Amino acid sequence: MNQNQDLPNWNLIIGNEGKFRLSEDITLEFEKAILEDNNVQPASKKSYYISRLFFRLWKHVLMNSILLHSFTGLYNLFQIGQKNYMVVLMGPRFPKCFPHFFAKGQKAVYMFDAWPTYYNNIIKFINDFQVDFLFVSSKQSAESINKLFGRNNVFWVPEGVDSDEYKFYPYAEKNIDILSFGRNYKLFHEKIVDTLLSRKINYKFPDDGKLVFSDRDSFIDGLARTKISVCFPTNITHAE
Repeated sequence: MNQNQDLPNWNLIIGNEGKFRLSEDITLEFEKAILEDNNVQPASKKSYYISRLFFRLWKHVLMNSILLHSFTGLYNLFQIGQKNYMVVLMGPRFPKCFPHFFAKGQKAVYMFDAWPTYYNNIIKFINDFQVDFLFVSSKQSAESINKLFGRNNVFWVPEGVDSDEYKFYPYAEKNIDILSFGRNYKLFHEKIVDTLLSRKINYKFPDDGKLVFSDRDSFIDGLARTKISVCFPTNITHAE
């Protein structure tokens, strides 16, 4: 974010949409970094039920009404206040945007996991709520949505990490030989698991869909104690 005070102030919608998921740690870390900008302040929190009410109003009533030729006209009637809102989403979890996105003013969304199966809903959402900027973590998604959308207000901003948030132990203190985390790639796992266990190699993996580490702190510590870590991208584990 630019520190230029001539730019409009932004209100960052924080928190999750009601049900916490482990991947939410990524959005929380990103939100923390964004709030370091002087032009950004946290938006006033709304209750989970109010957010869901406004989301359902859009999704089940306004979005699907056969009586509406255009959402835009009715959206303008519903607009409340005038503020600039931005939000970080893990996929199209749009309930987090409500009711804030019914306000006038500029709107910006950063979205992780903007996959092709979500494109139609994403385009519908940014059209209906006149979203000025959509930032995505995938270069291909940015290119594809811009092409489908017919505009150029979707931008690729790659993911990054703050290395200060992580740590490592000296090699002699690392007691996890191989760590497989993230998406479960069964083909890889089945080829190595028996050999590793028979040789008493400490192999940690998401057994039966269970998480190897239950929270962020234990994951960071486990990663620091690991000699070899393995994590496969989506185009291998879920090629579709």
